[in-house]
Amino acid sequence: MFYDDCYAEDRDNYIDVMIAGDEAAARNITFLEIPAAEGGNASLYNPGGPGRTPFPEWRYTAPGPPTMTPVVIALDDPMRVNR
Repeated sequence: MFYDDCYAEDRDNYIDVMIAGDEAAARNITFLEIPAAEGGNASLYNPGGPGRTPFPEWRYTAPGPPTMTPVVIALDDPMRVNR
């Protein structure tokens, strides 16, 4: 997916969401609604950045669009990384 001149989706960005509550209810969550700035919400931004020598006329980051993102249920396999 291509959003604009400063970001194309590369599918390596993750958001960890932790909730407390009923396990059966948690297993039924299938999507996370990510709002955008419309309606007074705060947008998420792509992980861009100007680096050490930015060009003032270039746009390096932009607010993300509203979206519904699929949820990976990790209750049985927390998929931890150990380095």
